[in-house]
Amino acid sequence: MSIVYVGLDLGSSNFQQVALNHDGVSRVNRDFRTSEANLVKAFSDLKGEIEVHLEAGELAPWAASIIAPLVTRVVLLASLSTVIAFNCLSDQIDHSLTALGLVIIAYMQVAIV
Repeated sequence: MSIVYVGLDLGSSNFQQVALNHDGVSRVNRDFRTSEANLVKAFSDLKGEIEVHLEAGELAPWAASIIAPLVTRVVLLASLSTVIAFNCLSDQIDHSLTALGLVIIAYMQVAIV
């Protein structure tokens, strides 16, 4: 089974999906309105071992929970400054935000870039 690397640029209104095969050849480059149905549509027709790279953000856990059954792996990409800011504020933030962080970890592998 071939690996397909998918970049997902997720915004509150729209998202862009770019997929490359193992040789770096583009297979998909398309835009959708952000919705559960469109996330399912975007990943349902991809074949192979699907590895998704998704930028950390408030919609990341939601999107990951939707696409998780359709893909092999979701990698959350967080900048080092984002991780440091989250750690520095962790004592001052609402527990629901901490729970959000735990949800992210439950669904994704976190890569610090």
